[in-house]
Amino acid sequence: MKIKSILNKLDEQSVKYEFFGDYDQIINSYSCIKRCLPDSVLTISHPSEAVCAGNKEVLFVAEEKIEYRNASCLVVDNKEEVYCKIVCLLSGDIFDAGIESSIEIKKRFPNAELELGQNVWIAKSGVTLSGKIKIGKNVIIKSGAVIGEDGYEFLRDHNGIQRRIPSQGGIIIGDNVEIGVNTCIDRGVYGDTVIGDNVKISNLCQIAHDVLIKNDTMIATKASVSAFAEVGERCMISAGVTIRDNIKIDNGVFIGMGSVVTESVFGMESVFGNPAVEYKRKQKLFEVSHINKTYGKDSDKTLDNISFEVAAGEFVSIVGPSGCGKSTLLKIMAGLLEADAGELISRKKNGINIGMIFQEDTLLPWFTVEKNIGIGLTIQKENKQKRKEKIKWAAKVVGLSGYEKYYPHQLSGGMKKRVAIARSLVLNSELLLMDEPFSALDAVTRVKIQEDLLKLQKENGFSVCMVTHDIDEAIALSDRVIIVCGKPAEIKTILPVNIADRTNRGSTEFLNMKQTIITIIEKG
Repeated sequence: MKIKSILNKLDEQSVKYEFFGDYDQIINSYSCIKRCLPDSVLTISHPSEAVCAGNKEVLFVAEEKIEYRNASCLVVDNKEEVYCKIVCLLSGDIFDAGIESSIEIKKRFPNAELELGQNVWIAKSGVTLSGKIKIGKNVIIKSGAVIGEDGYEFLRDHNGIQRRIPSQGGIIIGDNVEIGVNTCIDRGVYGDTVIGDNVKISNLCQIAHDVLIKNDTMIATKASVSAFAEVGERCMISAGVTIRDNIKIDNGVFIGMGSVVTESVFGMESVFGNPAVEYKRKQKLFEVSHINKTYGKDSDKTLDNISFEVAAGEFVSIVGPSGCGKSTLLKIMAGLLEADAGELISRKKNGINIGMIFQEDTLLPWFTVEKNIGIGLTIQKENKQKRKEKIKWAAKVVGLSGYEKYYPHQLSGGMKKRVAIARSLVLNSELLLMDEPFSALDAVTRVKIQEDLLKLQKENGFSVCMVTHDIDEAIALSDRVIIVCGKPAEIKTILPVNIADRTNRGSTEFLNMKQTIITIIEKG
């Protein structure tokens, strides 16, 4: 298909764009920066990623103009949305074709006994539906999906002869479900294969017969759920996971990438590996238990039943959309706000030392670096000599030796953050709370101070709980990532970061986890 034909379709949909390149260039597939195919369309986030194309003739969909060799470029405001539109077109689907009537869908699939809810959208190409299938409302089934494959199994008769038992059941798909491309869902042998409400099944997945997947669960790319397995509510099944026959996964379970689950998993656990084993956390330092917060009327409730733990020496990040209450939660943890319900539980009977670093600078401009570092010690009436020694030590460990007599206006943004960190270190903070601490820094400074903070944290053994919008930052620094969404905000899931090299932000593991977090946040 020529690019000009693609652009004509975008024009029909009133999509705003700028195009740079060859209108007669042929595009017949789609790909990604990890495996760029010739004559394909792909999304690009940064000009540096363009090298993936080599000399191939491709179409970049980007949010800024990218000039690279034989590539054409389509500049749009929402590259993911436009990319999906082009992929649908290349797959033979009609742009925003609208919802077909039940009669039209049933005509397309004469081998299926269909019971359909409202707003069911089924791709125009490559979809197979067969057998007894019940589909709820607001369901999307994408290209290449096979729904209702005969999920037979074998039994031996009294003569020892193995005989096939054909499917007797069907498939029940709940409301608000999305099933990705080239995914197969078998119908049940004895009962039905059941997919609950608000479930998202990504691409290239295999769901065997007699499987039960409950509400609000997400299954990532290339996962396989074997026969008679039961997956609970609010579970996250990562890319490449295999769940063996007859396994039960309780509610709220996270299964790490590539794991093979051979035994049932209890609720709220995280498992990794082959065979998958439970992720063991360190000794609990601080617990947030059932925290609620409302501003004004009940309709303005901000936090709803927030509970999690921070272990000794652990780095935890909290991510989620803007305005969902992350900073409010951090202020409650610091004692700067009072919760309406719930409690904060410390490992020590008399509490632990907590330090806090805010997004904006909180240094006193009329104090030098050393005086700003020592504010807390002065309030505590620390011995003058000990105070001097602690300030000197803290300035050294954060890389500010020689700057003790400087004033804040003489410091860079990164150096001011180092002063704030040092101010917490001199107070022997066991838990450091950080609210978007690096958002105002340039990219190079931000990465450098992140690396230095992580080194400091490991050397000194304090814990960190950080609120951030930067998902790369959360993955690179954290032992666990807490995803908070909704209105009022609630914890959607807690993902352990089990990546071999977290410094390699371009690795497949890193990018897969980033996409998992983005998908959970978007799902809300």
